[in-house]
Amino acid sequence: MKPRNILFGAVIAGSAFCCVSAKADLIGNLINAEQVFGIIPCSFCSFSTNPFTVQDPGIETILSDSLLPAPHLLYNVDFAATSLTINFLVNRQLAGGDFNGPIFTVLMGNPFDPISAVSGIDSFRVTEANGKLFVDLQSYQTSTDTPIVIKFDAVPGPIVGAGLPGLLLAGGGFLAWWRRKRKAVRIATT
Repeated sequence: MKPRNILFGAVIAGSAFCCVSAKADLIGNLINAEQVFGIIPCSFCSFSTNPFTVQDPGIETILSDSLLPAPHLLYNVDFAATSLTINFLVNRQLAGGDFNGPIFTVLMGNPFDPISAVSGIDSFRVTEANGKLFVDLQSYQTSTDTPIVIKFDAVPGPIVGAGLPGLLLAGGGFLAWWRRKRKAVRIATT
């Protein structure tokens, strides 16, 4: 067998590993939730589980607000692999202020991917920075019929084996181009 056929076979076999990629998702992440008014954590609010581990399906935590009528529940938090859903349990006009809403922080696991879509609230009210997700509910009218849904753009993780096989594939392509060019020059000069 010719050496170039062996090289070609190695490049093809190695490049098969290049096509496997992993998507970064939130399942299994440990996330902390904090309800904030302005720059001050809400003293009369608490989450049922905090921090919590993202599991899908299932509600991860519920925010209770002692200023609300019993049972004092405002909303539940349901993370999925690439989304967050906040379901309101009461209809209520929320207070204004500099910032009024939850801040979610990834303590362990994959960071939040870029936000790709927001429904149930104006998209400018949802931001992600420095590993934290901010949902500003300032002066927001909650509705039990309208959940807030935030979708994250699942960014592919590292491509397994792309280093050496990719290099071999590029080198093989360059070698084939160089040989064809050399052959064309040789034919043109004769």
